Amino acid sequence: MHRNNLELRPAEVRFVGVGARPVVRRYLDFVVDGVSLWETVGRPERVTGLGWLDRTYTDLFLDRLLLRPVRAGLSVPLEGGRVPLYICRECGDDIYCDAVTAVVEQGGDTVIWRDFGYQQFPEAEWVDRSGMQAVGPFVFEKEAYTRVLEGAREGTRPLQVGD
Repeated sequence: MHRNNLELRPAEVRFVGVGARPVVRRYLDFVVDGVSLWETVGRPERVTGLGWLDRTYTDLFLDRLLLRPVRAGLSVPLEGGRVPLYICRECGDDIYCDAVTAVVEQGGDTVIWRDFGYQQFPEAEWVDRSGMQAVGPFVFEKEAYTRVLEGAREGTRPLQVGD
């Protein structure tokens, strides 16, 4: 089975925020096989939760991607194994401002991202897959995947790990 390469790269987006204030949001973007996933999904008003949220919410974002239990009360769990990949660039809300989500699952020594869509509520029936059918699935080697994401938790420079 083909394994995809995952890396995190610094990225930024500029926008006019609440109160007409200019905002520059610097974050770490998912790059799969050398291509920005942000550019692929085409939602410029969404960014990852890596590199700009406080430690509590960075940990929440990462724990979901790593399929680890998250602390109760921090966020609403999504149905169907879905995980937010891109969230609101202004407030960091992971679902009610609309998020790009995917099913993230472990399969032996791999982690798979599949069934991409836009989602505004936790229930699986609220997933809009329009324009996302050609995205993924992506299959990552679990050990390398974990190492890349844990690097973001520790604040290290973005890493690139592949097969």
